[in-house]
Amino acid sequence: SAFSTLVSLSILRKITSQIAGDLQSTVDDRHRELLTSPKFSLPIQATLLSLVVSNYFSWFIYPFELNVFNAFLLWLVFALTLVILWFWQKRRSIKFIQIHYAMSASARLLRAGISFVFFVALIG
Repeated sequence: SAFSTLVSLSILRKITSQIAGDLQSTVDDRHRELLTSPKFSLPIQATLLSLVVSNYFSWFIYPFELNVFNAFLLWLVFALTLVILWFWQKRRSIKFIQIHYAMSASARLLRAGISFVFFVALIG
């Protein structure tokens, strides 16, 4: 959690320090590419994934026997999931670059709907 916060905040600080003087400036393509890159989003996704898994084991599979084999298996699945997320985010970043960061209305509506469902699930 702390690592992902530090990585993401360092990237945001780098971007804001370059445009700090001019409040009317916009984010250029280089900054947009950095914000959609896996370097920015993967630490946040890894933290979310680890929180979901730890809550799952705490709520539904308690007491969980953590021996060496189970620990190795959990870390292996976590690492493979992060590799998949890296390539997925890299593909999304390339797609956003190709369409010049413009999303269709249906894509924005779908993203808002998914966010709302997750928000309601989190509150529930």
